[in-house]
Amino acid sequence: MTSPPLWDRLRRARIVQVLIVYLGASWAVLQVADTLTEALSLPEWVSPVTIILLLVGLVIILATAWVQSLPSTTAAEEAGERPTDWEIAPGQAVESLKAGRLPALTWGRAILGGVVALSLLFGGTGLYVGLTGGPSFLGPTEAGATDAAEGIAVLPFTVSGVEDDAFWGEGMVDLLSTNLDGMGGFRAIDSRTVLARWREAVDESSSPDLNASLRIAGATGARYAVIGSARGVGGDLRLVTSIYDLGNGQEVGQGQVQGSQSDPMKLIDDLSLETMRQLLSGGGEDLATARNLADLTTASVPALRAYLEGERYYRRAEFPQAVEAYERALEEDSTFALALFRISDAYGWLEDIGSERAIELGALSIQHKDRLSPRNEVIVTAGNALYTGDLSHLEPLEAAVRKYPDDPEAWFMLAELYIHMGEATRASAADALEAIERAIELDPSFAPYYVHAIDRSIAVGDTVKAARYMDQYGSFSETDVLQGMHDVAYALYLGDDEALARGWTDLDRLSDQQQGIFWGTYGLDMPDAVRTMEVADYMHGRTGEVGWARGRARWTISTGQWEKGESLVRDSIPGGPSPQTIYLFHTFTNVDVGDLLPIVRACEPGAGCTLWRGALAADEGNWADHEAMVVEARTATLELREGGDEIQSRFPNSIETALMGYRRLLDGDPVAARRTLEEGQGLTNGVGDEMTRYWLAMANEEVGRTEDALRWYQLLTRASFRSVALARAAAMAEESGNGVVARELWTTIARNYREADEGHPGAAEAHAALERLGPTQP
Repeated sequence: MTSPPLWDRLRRARIVQVLIVYLGASWAVLQVADTLTEALSLPEWVSPVTIILLLVGLVIILATAWVQSLPSTTAAEEAGERPTDWEIAPGQAVESLKAGRLPALTWGRAILGGVVALSLLFGGTGLYVGLTGGPSFLGPTEAGATDAAEGIAVLPFTVSGVEDDAFWGEGMVDLLSTNLDGMGGFRAIDSRTVLARWREAVDESSSPDLNASLRIAGATGARYAVIGSARGVGGDLRLVTSIYDLGNGQEVGQGQVQGSQSDPMKLIDDLSLETMRQLLSGGGEDLATARNLADLTTASVPALRAYLEGERYYRRAEFPQAVEAYERALEEDSTFALALFRISDAYGWLEDIGSERAIELGALSIQHKDRLSPRNEVIVTAGNALYTGDLSHLEPLEAAVRKYPDDPEAWFMLAELYIHMGEATRASAADALEAIERAIELDPSFAPYYVHAIDRSIAVGDTVKAARYMDQYGSFSETDVLQGMHDVAYALYLGDDEALARGWTDLDRLSDQQQGIFWGTYGLDMPDAVRTMEVADYMHGRTGEVGWARGRARWTISTGQWEKGESLVRDSIPGGPSPQTIYLFHTFTNVDVGDLLPIVRACEPGAGCTLWRGALAADEGNWADHEAMVVEARTATLELREGGDEIQSRFPNSIETALMGYRRLLDGDPVAARRTLEEGQGLTNGVGDEMTRYWLAMANEEVGRTEDALRWYQLLTRASFRSVALARAAAMAEESGNGVVARELWTTIARNYREADEGHPGAAEAHAALERLGPTQP
């Protein structure tokens, strides 16, 4: 007997009709699921799970239709061996399962299975929402804030013990909404909308309970509800607000103020400020850090509104817009310490670390630091130290990150000090990067953190991290003045030959402002001395400034291009070479600049002379002139201190201690020299301090403190004689048996000398050391 054709069997099973009916029913189920999800704010996974169940049901329904069309099924039903089409027969189904057989497919069982599955889905979802405090009780989907995530609905206040019920009741909807609107990036729902929804749901003789109030707020499309009360207390009035997140029905904060009823607008302003602080604390963590929340001390609503606007721009590294907003905040409250600190910082990013405006505003923030909490006073004071060079604030900041390890601002400020105060902090580029990455881990959406994450990654030669941080930074803002600069740096310092060519082209396209920031960020910190020299050449060609002429001459010391350096020193510096340039060539090269040394011996004592004249006098054994320079520095220190300028007095004081320490080193007392130089190097971070640290490394080397000497030599990354310092460190590492470190250092030195003069002794020494150590030296 032949089986009927497949199409005949499908037609007999009525597969097409069954499929049409099932798809129609599925559409209806999905519509119900969407409606329930929207109305009850059910979890987003409800709809996908419903679709999965319907697909499983489709397979079961089609299989049932097929089985029911078989003649054998009809025969078994007639013989009483299996349930009929619409029979459920639960007992028989259980017996089949016990026997290890699949229960017979019937229409009754298929439909019942679908009903049970969907009932379990929606019943379980409802139970889940109830147990987790979900928003299903708050009303429509708007309460979940899917369309207006930052809306705030201020509801009419409950009033007691106050004569003017209308003012303190419904009037607060308009007054408080006006103050809150736009503050911190939030949007106050229009008071007319709120009152319309209120009057639809509440009659004049009743007061809604909490759930009803939240549903009313949700109906306005808000994300947050502010429910308040005004209560007379003696002659005063107490105003209280409770802020609820309509996404989960939870209270996120409570504000309270109390004062005289004779000045209602001040009370409302104070309540607005306190309510916003609480809202930021509980629901706006993306806008304000813990540091900000603790110290939003302004009493001005417009000032706070403008400040929070500035914070939004600052977070995205949009510094020009941030400055404009902070300026408006300070117009309203000139004593707003956080606004002063932040705008100072923003100017530092926009211009450079020496920005006059940044320094001025930073000093003003210190004048009002008594308005800050102790933790934030440490951070703000340390930030101002970036401009003053006062290293005394490093230790309190390091203590702060130990005490508050979850404060990203503290970690980032520590990195800032490590970077901008350089070797004086004893921190390397890797140390700074570690601190920055801790800040990013704590607050990954704060764009300014990534600026130094990028430049420190480039400084340590980590191409993977640099590329990743550049991608992340680029996602924050399209208007940042720093954009483009990072691509240039990556190409110049980490790129291949093709990228290098592109980097020089792109560098030429940067504005003068961007190029200045580029040099301040990358110019001195990169390990490649040749590239630093080339950038200095470029900057001199673009600007013609004497500072670049002197700088590029000095950088030939570390590139081994001493013939070029001598030519630059003698012929290419307007006004002639500085005492510093002459002394460095005299000390670290074999270039004969003896005819230029009288310039150093006869220079006028001051910032650009005293250290170099005193050091040369010590080298030549002219102790009378050496002592004269010590006295000059000491006198300048005392005069500045008597004038009340303790910060500036540190600079001549550092020169005094450096010269005293150097004499003790030359006198054969490295222990005393080390002690004196250690004290002097921590006073400031000026250019001359590089010599202090070099002498300190020598003193440590002579007393056998190998690790300290190695660290100080290696930290001289910004010194124009860095290759000489690294060579001493490499020799020490090799002598102490640390072949890995020695090889790394000699490799860096050889790279720095890759364009050195033919027969350069430093280049020959580096290549000989690498050949001696071999490629696999342990």
